[in-house]
Amino acid sequence: MKRVLAFDFGASSGRAILGIFDGEKIELQEVHRFSNDPVKINGTVYWDVQRLFFEIKQGILKAKESGGFDSIGIDTWGVDFGLLRKDGTLVENPVHYRDARNDGMVEKATEYMSKERMYDITGIQFMDFNTIFQLLSLKENRPYILEEADKLLFMPDLLNYMLSGVKSTEFSIATTSQMVDLKTNNWSEEILDTFGIKKNLLTDIAPTGAVIGQLGTPDMRLPIQYALTYPERSDYAFEKMTGVRPEDGKSAKVGNKELLIIPGAVHTDLYDNKAGVIPWKRIENFFSENLK
Repeated sequence: MKRVLAFDFGASSGRAILGIFDGEKIELQEVHRFSNDPVKINGTVYWDVQRLFFEIKQGILKAKESGGFDSIGIDTWGVDFGLLRKDGTLVENPVHYRDARNDGMVEKATEYMSKERMYDITGIQFMDFNTIFQLLSLKENRPYILEEADKLLFMPDLLNYMLSGVKSTEFSIATTSQMVDLKTNNWSEEILDTFGIKKNLLTDIAPTGAVIGQLGTPDMRLPIQYALTYPERSDYAFEKMTGVRPEDGKSAKVGNKELLIIPGAVHTDLYDNKAGVIPWKRIENFFSENLK
């Protein structure tokens, strides 16, 4: 019997799910659900990361009461990050990807590097909240924040650090930054040098699925594992699960695992379906076929 605890953080809510595998089937139990409420202070929108960490601890306690677990995985949205001083404290709360500081940063970035070259290196879509543009905004408007920072951790890595004390960066979340070289699967030195981002601000990149540490509380010494991958790397997750690399931009199916690509959609189209692009019938058919 394998029991894992997954924390799934969205832009407005989060939940803790126990996954129980008995060797034949997986049972899911929601043990905790909570809101994720950004806070606006003096015109800047922040994530209330201390509250989110409190909710993680509540989820852990409830999971223990529900029979315990063997490992933990944390999944959040991409691009956003916390900056830590050398003593491990936050320079400031992580800033929300919808904050106005990102406005105009894509255009500003072209003064440093052409869009064509950036895309050749990273291969990801240009969105003004990608991490590189958030860092450019800090460099241009609040450089003292970067000067005070010793390490950058993305949201799931920051929460893992709060649990374990380990500073690490998971691969799929790193790729949302637009700072990873798709040929080397590591940080792009060309991008970092061009934009003046110090290399030691970033940690080494850990592979998806790596065990990175243990819970820091003395009464619960449990391995912390990256259990989930960021949706924009769904092709990578599909390959890890099936051993089959899907064709770029195309859906794929292997047994009871299916990668569903929505042509032309960006990830925000799938939050509330305002664009009407979610194929509900196809999703319903998939679960009807595989959950018997």
